[in-house]
Amino acid sequence: LGNPGAFRRTLAGLGVEVERFVVFPDHHKYTAAEIGELRRSGEVLVTTEKDAVKLEGLGEGIWWLETGMEIRSERAVGPEGYRPIPASARDLVRP
Repeated sequence: LGNPGAFRRTLAGLGVEVERFVVFPDHHKYTAAEIGELRRSGEVLVTTEKDAVKLEGLGEGIWWLETGMEIRSERAVGPEGYRPIPASARDLVRP
């Protein structure tokens, strides 16, 4: 994750209860052994949509947070930049 703190805050803001938060360096090349070690603890694995692509083939049941952006009007962009668009966890977290 490029910004693990922001990812954790996003999950919390969506109501996801995070019991354990494991961070790997940005651009990390995940191994089956690493994913297997996390799996042995019986935890659900949640990652970003970008990193989910890197985890393909390393195990089943990995969830990712789907993200996107929609500009509804020019007024959505102010001097501070884009404003976040709220969405429910059910719509964003995918198995």
